[in-house]
Amino acid sequence: YGNHRISNVTIPGGVSGVLAGSGSATFGDGVGTNAKFYYPRGVTIDPTGTYAYVADSSNHRIRRITIATGLVTTFAGSTSGLLDATGTNARFYNPYDVVYSKNSATEYLYVADRSSHKIRRIEVSTQIVIILAGSGSSGYADSSNPFGAYLYYPSGLDVTPDGKYAIISDEYNNRVRGLNLATSKLSTLVGNAMEQHLDGKGTNAYLDEINHVRVSPNGNFVYCAEYGSHYIRKIDLCTGASSSSSSSSSVSSSSSSSSHSSSSSSSVSSSSSSSSSSSMCLLEQSAEPRNSVKSLVGKGSASNDLGVGTNAGFYYPRGIAVTRDSGTLYVSQYGSGSSYGYIRKIDIATQTVSAFADGFYRPWGIALAPDESYLLVCDSYRHLIAKVTIPGGVSSVLAGGGAIGSTFGWVDLPGSKAGFYYPRGVTIDPTGTYAYVADSSNHRIRRITIATGLVTTFAGSTSGLLDATGTNARFYNPYDVVYSKNSATEYLYVADRSSHKIRRIEVSTQIVIILAGSGSSGYADSSNPFGAYLYYPSGLDVTPDGKYAIISDEYNNRVRGLNLATSKLSTLVGNAMEQHLDGKGTNAYLDEINHVRVSPNGNFVYCAEYGSHYIRKIDLCTGASSSSSSSSSVSSSSSSSSHSSSSSSSVSSSSSSSSSSSMCLLEQSAEPRNSVKSLVGKGSASNDLGVGTNAGFYYPRGIAVTRDSGTLYVSQYGSGSSYGYIRKIDIATQTVSAFADGFYRPWGIALAPDESYLLVCDSYRHLIAKVTIPGGV
Repeated sequence: YGNHRISNVTIPGGVSGVLAGSGSATFGDGVGTNAKFYYPRGVTIDPTGTYAYVADSSNHRIRRITIATGLVTTFAGSTSGLLDATGTNARFYNPYDVVYSKNSATEYLYVADRSSHKIRRIEVSTQIVIILAGSGSSGYADSSNPFGAYLYYPSGLDVTPDGKYAIISDEYNNRVRGLNLATSKLSTLVGNAMEQHLDGKGTNAYLDEINHVRVSPNGNFVYCAEYGSHYIRKIDLCTGASSSSSSSSSVSSSSSSSSHSSSSSSSVSSSSSSSSSSSMCLLEQSAEPRNSVKSLVGKGSASNDLGVGTNAGFYYPRGIAVTRDSGTLYVSQYGSGSSYGYIRKIDIATQTVSAFADGFYRPWGIALAPDESYLLVCDSYRHLIAKVTIPGGVSSVLAGGGAIGSTFGWVDLPGSKAGFYYPRGVTIDPTGTYAYVADSSNHRIRRITIATGLVTTFAGSTSGLLDATGTNARFYNPYDVVYSKNSATEYLYVADRSSHKIRRIEVSTQIVIILAGSGSSGYADSSNPFGAYLYYPSGLDVTPDGKYAIISDEYNNRVRGLNLATSKLSTLVGNAMEQHLDGKGTNAYLDEINHVRVSPNGNFVYCAEYGSHYIRKIDLCTGASSSSSSSSSVSSSSSSSSHSSSSSSSVSSSSSSSSSSSMCLLEQSAEPRNSVKSLVGKGSASNDLGVGTNAGFYYPRGIAVTRDSGTLYVSQYGSGSSYGYIRKIDIATQTVSAFADGFYRPWGIALAPDESYLLVCDSYRHLIAKVTIPGGV
């Protein structure tokens, strides 16, 4: 839309590319990058996948793209106006949406001609354009007379699978209308004059500027992009009750009676005539408002939050596409700030909203290919048509030119030629081949090939919040990263601090997803991953069995536990008080826990308490203080898990039986049986070496723990001209000794798998340091 291009978005992968459009707001037919669009709003694809048709709104034309070659031609329309004629002799006035439908052997395009307040029809074979409904003046009136019916800026439409009805988003009337395509009778399905958001039946439901509509392939449901209130609404056309669209799974993907491709949405194949007939009961049988409106997803305010149901948000949703099985919606929406637009993916059955693609500039209509192998996107403010292949995520240009997204001048290089910007956390894989760095102010996860020093960007780009693959994903000040292996699958877990979320990266695919966090700061435990709230999570570690993440929820002054299978988030220790007090569960007080590390047997969590200058120890199970040396018999490796901690040591896993028993607090009871104990530290900023409370720390940051749970390494700031140290703690004797210095505010540290060296995030020098063991060189 805003980029005057059509973008393509791959499924899966969500990688966007340019399909068509020069990026300049003007008019021009041509091939590929020579073609020009001016605010393209809607797009549809014919069932063969040969042609795409675009509602080129500010050029007042319907354009056609030959997908194989990228050739863009004008199919109908010329200058603005209102004239029924053939091809380019016809005139449109800001067409906002176009949808393909086939009735028997005749192919049609239906057009929401917004500023003429009319619905138009184009016969594909002859290019003859006629008016189906609308007086030509803005207003509201149902009528069996096509010129006695009034619409007010119709912005979107779709056709039912049987080809009998058009469903229209009558935006400024705040209604969804139904148009009988044989008789031109126009009726109101849902909504009234009130520009508000309220679920209900028929005219008792309130709508707030419905921008686009999409009919499910079985014809039972209509999905609506409610621009005004940032919701996705769902209309049940027949039963009057909310139900899952998955009930349409038995509907055939093709039918002799109709071939259906939705504009600004998916190519939706038709159901059988019997199914379509029964699903049209509201339209055909009764004027009684038995259809119900149900908010499918959305929180009612402009938001880019991912999540489930009302925990998910939309930022001015525009276009919708729905898959043939009625299981998935794709929604285009604007973005906030420097993020100008996204494609979201919605699992209809679970109401889960996930990120799919970004890099657009006010994307508008989207269309799904007949074989669902790609999406077309009206990248409207870039004035082009983009194509994204399915599967694979490979971008290509159909027509037009210009790059999606921005180039930041980021160059990854070997050794000292590479740059970091406040690296905070680091972890090493079990083979010692790669180190992964949470490069916080670069908003990226970087990977270092340890043998060569080559630095590459593994995931992330500019700051933000976006689930995607590799560098298409976005993080917001990631502070910690930890490696863990579950069965044969390797993962990185990330404390994405300023987005208040926990993220996961699958190493083999580089796919990034959200595991927990609403996206806003706050405090709440929840079984719903997007109903849980964190407040600047700054560190995390994974238990040896790979089942749980232990999180330092810094500004909430709590340590949280996250079930990695279910995304249930719970509080282990701490409360709202920002103080230092030993105790059990929520009776313990914490003071800005910055990093956490789990002992290899899973019994203990060690915490860098930034606010009170302590190293704290949490007993996850017994509720009593005990020496971590009890874990010395734990094997350093396990078939169930391979574990390397970030900003700390590479912690190998214990056996599954030991891990299971050590997870008793997390798995068995909500009773606060876990205890917090100060291991070492005097409670004031100090560089003193010594034993127990005679030893001091100066803003401790990162922790590493050896496999035998006998030794901790701790990074901390320094005072005066001494800017940072690594301390060594003998856990059994609580003795703190000097290990290495010469750093400038060191942050996260990681212990090599063979424990022969440490990696240190020398944060204010923007580099990663390697320190040998023993020796501290």
